[in-house]
Amino acid sequence: MISVKRILTAALVVIGVVLLAVISAYLLVDDATLVSKLVEHLESSSDIRFLDRGDANITRTLTPTLTVDDLVMADTGKQYRVETASLEVQISLPRLLLGQLDIPHLWIGDTQIDIKEDESPTKQAAASELKPVPKLSPLPLKPVVHDVRIARLEVIHEGGSLLLQDSHASELTLDVSPDNTVELSGRAELAKQDIDVKAVLKDVNDYFDGRPLAFSVGVQSVLLHLSLEGHIDFHQAEPTIQATARGWTPDEKKIVTSIPGIAIPGTLTLESQLKGTFAQLAAEQIKATWKGPKQSGLELNGSIENVMKLEGVHLDLTGKLDNSPWLKPLLPESVGAIKRASLAAKISGGYPRLAVTDFDFNGTTEYDLGLSLLGTLDLALSSSGLELANMQTELVFAAPRTRAARVLIFDEIPELGAITGRCDVRSNVGDPSIENIVIQTNDPKGIQASLSGRIDKFPLADRPNTGYDLDVSGQATKTAVVVQQLGMEVPALGPLDLTFKIEGSSQALQLNKIKLAAGKEDGIRIGALGHLWFGNWDQADPFKTIDLRLQAHSHTTHALGTFIGQELPELGTLKGEARMHTVSGKHRLDQIHIQTIEGAPLTAEIFGMADHVTLLPEFRIREIKLDANTSTDNIAKLNRVFGLKDEIPAIGPIQGMAQISGDDQNLVINGVFMEAGQEDLLLVNLSGRLGKLSAANKWQPQNTNLSIRATSSSSRALAEKLGYRIPELGPLAARAEILDRNKKVSIHSAQLGLGEMGNPVVKATGYVNDLSAMKGVKVDAQLHLDGRRFADFGDFHKLPELGDVTGQLLISDSDGTLGIESLQVETGQSELLSLKVDGRFDNFKDPSTLLLNSSLTARDLQLIGAIFDRKWRPIGPVQLDAEVKRAGKGGDWTVSLTAGETEVRAKLKTRLTATPKQMKGTITARKMLVWDLVEDDKEGKKKKPSGKEPVFSREPIDFDWLKKADVDIAIEVESFAQEQFLAESAQFHLGIKSGLLSISPARFVYPKGKLDMDLQLDTRNHPRLTFRAFGEHIDPRRALDIQQYQGKFDAEMNIDASFSTSGLTSQELAANSQGSIYITLENGKLPAQLIDLIFWDVAGWVWKRATNDKYYDFDCGVADYSIEKGVISTKAFILDAEHITITGGGTIDLGGEKIDYVLLPKKKTLYMKKADPVNIEGTLNDPKVKTLPWKSAAITAGKVGGIIFAPFIFIPLTAADYAAGKVGSKDGKSACLEYQKTHKMEKRPQN
Repeated sequence: MISVKRILTAALVVIGVVLLAVISAYLLVDDATLVSKLVEHLESSSDIRFLDRGDANITRTLTPTLTVDDLVMADTGKQYRVETASLEVQISLPRLLLGQLDIPHLWIGDTQIDIKEDESPTKQAAASELKPVPKLSPLPLKPVVHDVRIARLEVIHEGGSLLLQDSHASELTLDVSPDNTVELSGRAELAKQDIDVKAVLKDVNDYFDGRPLAFSVGVQSVLLHLSLEGHIDFHQAEPTIQATARGWTPDEKKIVTSIPGIAIPGTLTLESQLKGTFAQLAAEQIKATWKGPKQSGLELNGSIENVMKLEGVHLDLTGKLDNSPWLKPLLPESVGAIKRASLAAKISGGYPRLAVTDFDFNGTTEYDLGLSLLGTLDLALSSSGLELANMQTELVFAAPRTRAARVLIFDEIPELGAITGRCDVRSNVGDPSIENIVIQTNDPKGIQASLSGRIDKFPLADRPNTGYDLDVSGQATKTAVVVQQLGMEVPALGPLDLTFKIEGSSQALQLNKIKLAAGKEDGIRIGALGHLWFGNWDQADPFKTIDLRLQAHSHTTHALGTFIGQELPELGTLKGEARMHTVSGKHRLDQIHIQTIEGAPLTAEIFGMADHVTLLPEFRIREIKLDANTSTDNIAKLNRVFGLKDEIPAIGPIQGMAQISGDDQNLVINGVFMEAGQEDLLLVNLSGRLGKLSAANKWQPQNTNLSIRATSSSSRALAEKLGYRIPELGPLAARAEILDRNKKVSIHSAQLGLGEMGNPVVKATGYVNDLSAMKGVKVDAQLHLDGRRFADFGDFHKLPELGDVTGQLLISDSDGTLGIESLQVETGQSELLSLKVDGRFDNFKDPSTLLLNSSLTARDLQLIGAIFDRKWRPIGPVQLDAEVKRAGKGGDWTVSLTAGETEVRAKLKTRLTATPKQMKGTITARKMLVWDLVEDDKEGKKKKPSGKEPVFSREPIDFDWLKKADVDIAIEVESFAQEQFLAESAQFHLGIKSGLLSISPARFVYPKGKLDMDLQLDTRNHPRLTFRAFGEHIDPRRALDIQQYQGKFDAEMNIDASFSTSGLTSQELAANSQGSIYITLENGKLPAQLIDLIFWDVAGWVWKRATNDKYYDFDCGVADYSIEKGVISTKAFILDAEHITITGGGTIDLGGEKIDYVLLPKKKTLYMKKADPVNIEGTLNDPKVKTLPWKSAAITAGKVGGIIFAPFIFIPLTAADYAAGKVGSKDGKSACLEYQKTHKMEKRPQN
């Protein structure tokens, strides 16, 4: 036991000494010596030779690190040479003692490996005969490299090179198992993806025994799994490989890609047979297949003669896509997803250029863009990437909407309808060109556009396109459609025609030969000629040079106002022109000239310039300098300009001028001068500054300073020009200043004087501090008209001198509300006429503040009418009293009028502040005058209608007044003036409510009968009128136009009428009328001149003259009419007298305003030799009367359109000759009575 202990102790001491010696040498020997020893050991145990090295050092730790710079080594046979910038390797000593070669990291800097040509087969065979055949045994140490990094690795072999950047591997292990299997495994990083690699050499001793070496390689990643199995025969003149390569995706449902968020649905498989040497390795029976959803799939078949050099490529590619939303993120947003597509191509050639022939792609995007690309191209391969060359392709596309093809044109293209296009893409070397471009659009709304030409260079990389040579044209039937499609806020003009040429490059684009024409002859027309050159697109304003000639033409000013969205006075046709061009890098408008054409009611002209114009990013016009002139030979022509109805009198010519400056947001108008009229009528002068107008202030003037002067040498001449007749009251003078103070437009120093300087008839002064708000107002006016001049107002009758008229008016808002503070008018003492008015209206906005007391006494109405240029009858005396006083929220009106025997009293309550206004009350009258107040004009003659104007107006009737007030008034006429109107009394009720007018009930009471009427006019929706009248035993004296007859008169009239219609104009009311009229008369008289229509023969005329009567008696009369759609038809017309019976028939078309009526007289006495039928026909405003032969009268009587004329009534009729067979019946009965019986039978209800 002692000896054993001693032996163990001695052994431990020896081991300790040895370890101590080794550790001492490791720690004490310097780096250079230690590295030299390592190099000697490596060179002696291998054929490696270190040709050069730089600094080297070793760290003295348990995991020492060896670092060597600028290392160069090669083999003894000079078959390879390795140069590296740096080498750093770390070894774990503790694990080495445990039997494991553990290398935490191996870092290699930029490295280049140059592999030379192999030795000749003869030398290799000789060398192999000299060497003993080794045998493989298990490795005593299992090496593990945890982290391998190579900064840059370049492998050069036979003139070619392979470059790898930043290569990284980890967990590299090498193991030799007892069965002589060598296994190498590890993990590498490629394209930021981890790849697990495992290579196995099975029974390596087979190689040493002269047999082929079996191997397998497996590569796994999340993207793809690859396997390679086969054998290598190293015993041939050149080692040969025979193997099978396979690949598949690890996920059976999707193919994971290196692009985040992108996964291709389906599976991918590939397989190929590899045969040949390392220098000539061929891939045969290549088959790669992708099976996607539905009918989607791709297949690649063929072979590669030399995989290592990529030579002898022969591949066929075919495939389909069926609904591929997964592809959408990979494509431009404007393309969307591919709905369906087919692809076919042949790939041939080898490195560095592959030829793609029979390329055929057809597809449709989700936006229905159809694409077809056919042709050939080359793929140029290099270390820097892939480039296209020798392209000879044709692109054809079509889409139902322009926006679907924006990926092929530009993203901002507007929607122009369906689009089709084609082009040829060609290149030999370098950037391709796009030739034979033809693109067309066609919008069903009327837009057409086309583009044709070529682009010399169209780089596929991020470089500008150059050599544009494109012709562009566009047409549209309506500019409104283009504006809508472009999303622009530009008013519509009409048709559009635009052409231009695109030249230059994408960085210096030129639009040349621009020709624009938009609009139509009867509206706005705009034109432009010239060019636009673009510069730097990154600048806010990319326009480099502009030169455009602009023209504009407006058929009417109204059309221009509609175009710009502003109301403009009508000046007729306007035309304008200007030149927009670039001077010293700044755009400007020159030669601006806008004017009216010859014959315009107002000659207007604007000319000048704008020194600074910007188009982008915002269109602005600055530094405007314009002069404006206007004139006309007659200021009354301004009525036409402003759409007035002769409100501006013809007082003479007008001329004006102004200077305009500023920009499109702020304008200043100075130098305003205007003169209108002439000295002997009225001369008006305006001068000064209109001021500043800005868009921010809605173009309301600011800083205004205008002076107005007006003079007239004759007030009588001026009044006549205005349509009034007054005596000469002297000259007229007025003046005022219009100023803008504190942003408020005001009127100052306003003065008006009428009459001689020392004794004016009217004198007024005033001011308005805020014209827009009508605040700070004061107007003070005085009236003094002497009695002589007051009497001179009577033009028709020379009046005696009346009393002086004095008055005073004060309008002010001193109490905060604008109104009339006082109104007083009074005449001097006179027995002929006396007037006194006293009132106030404190608030114009509150009608209840109106207070008025007035009284008028006059000799008669004729005197009052003479003062106001009217011819009234001498009915008098006249006494008028009116009083208005406040009552709650309304007012009480009391009016009393006495004119001769007529007395009228009215008591009304009003609420004028209500909405709508309200009026309610009663009106009573005694001995009411219903005769015309105007005297007959014995000197003048009534004008005959021209026959050109229609009877019924086509102008819309203004019914709005029926909605402005609600009225409820009871009217009672206790008695009429019996000598003028034979009704004894009358009662009415007048009501208006929200547009509904009603007069119901309405009754006239006669001595023997009554007449009831009912009328309603409903304008609440479409205006509709209904009328009903029924009367019995009515005195027809006024209806027969025999008011002056003083003899015995026992006639009676009965009437039954109903009527309805609708329409917006008088013509529509006439044309839409429906109803009936039935009238009977007994024991009547007619004026003799009416019977003149019947007697056209000489004998009849002599008989008529012999009687010398003003009136002609008749026994009875019947008129029966029906109205249907505006056509009035005569059921019967009979007039039966002692010597003759007259019947008639015909029609009147109220809508067409045509008449045709026949009167058929039949004599009852022998001394009446002849009475021919009379035909009345033609238009309503100019009918013709003629006689007819008896044999044609029956035919003519049936024509459509006719009218019966009587001096008392205007009665439209339609065809009928009912009573022709009844006249002169043998039993002597009256034709009238016979028809009345028949009519009653027809009206009687059926049993």
